[in-house]
Amino acid sequence: MQTNPQSGVRPLTAIRDLIAVLAVLITVKEILLRHETLWTYAGPISLILALIVGVALLRSNGTSLRDIGLRWGDKKWKFVLYTVIAIIVSIVASTLISSISASLVDVNNYTAENEKYAARFDHITGNLPAFILWLSIGWIIGGFTEEILFRGVLINRIEAIIPFKYVGVTIAVIAQAAIFGQQHMYYQGWLGFAATGILGLLMGIMYLMFGRRLWPLIIAHGMTNTLGMTMLYLGTMPAG
Repeated sequence: MQTNPQSGVRPLTAIRDLIAVLAVLITVKEILLRHETLWTYAGPISLILALIVGVALLRSNGTSLRDIGLRWGDKKWKFVLYTVIAIIVSIVASTLISSISASLVDVNNYTAENEKYAARFDHITGNLPAFILWLSIGWIIGGFTEEILFRGVLINRIEAIIPFKYVGVTIAVIAQAAIFGQQHMYYQGWLGFAATGILGLLMGIMYLMFGRRLWPLIIAHGMTNTLGMTMLYLGTMPAG
């Protein structure tokens, strides 16, 4: 496991950066969810803005995206291996979690607000332009933005706050997974929080196992979203 590339960052700096990123992520989304025309894209917009803030803060401390994992690596076979593993784990885990969630749908306790936000995907079935739009969002936001933000920025910043190496990285992986799950709860309910939290935990673990490389996770996340969007488009999976 590669060590934290930001091990020299002071805890107070890491705390400042973490608060700033989470403030943008949560506040912007909550504001946009109450906007009559923009609520559909509250998640994507808040994620992009949070990433912009996160990257700016990283750069202010001399940290590049490459430093936190946006690199291919020297050995192509490792990149291919890590990517294949990440895709298999992501798709298998998503399928299993979806099956379990479907069997527990009665205890999901969806609110009327959850159902309203989940309905943003209802028009994808049989609608090619909508499918292409949300597929693009699934790659740009789900694959690229979420992996850099949650696995790249949050894990390294949370880890920098805690002085004990193994305790710090463990808390960082769990914390980013919990935040990742919470960010999906507004349209997936409590089961969605648990399901995406588990996926976030697996992604965090693989991030460390792969030497803090993000590209395999970005590709796997995009492929998983592609599978889900394709099932929605073909009408083989409920939109909610």
